Amino acid sequence: MKNDELFRKTVPPFMKRFMADFDCTEYDAAAVFGNAGHESGGFRLLQELKPTVAGSAGGFGWFQWTGPRRRNYEAYCQRNGLQPAAHESNYKFLFVELT
Repeated sequence: MKNDELFRKTVPPFMKRFMADFDCTEYDAAAVFGNAGHESGGFRLLQELKPTVAGSAGGFGWFQWTGPRRRNYEAYCQRNGLQPAAHESNYKFLFVELT
């Protein structure tokens, strides 16, 4: 799969959902998902490769949730029976964080 193929395949339905959930423009949703794509290497690298804090777990997910946010994400997934690497899980936690 080309570097941007996963990103281009994954983003449109989540952008549409985000625009409906948050009553925002396509431009706003593109900014959010462009950032997520940058943070996660186009959704291919969910685990931070070189954590800034030596010995830490580093960031994880679309937005490279780190430290307490990562722990909150992992706990959220566990409570709700979600797989942390799943796109749906990442979107649901984004929704929780923004609401």
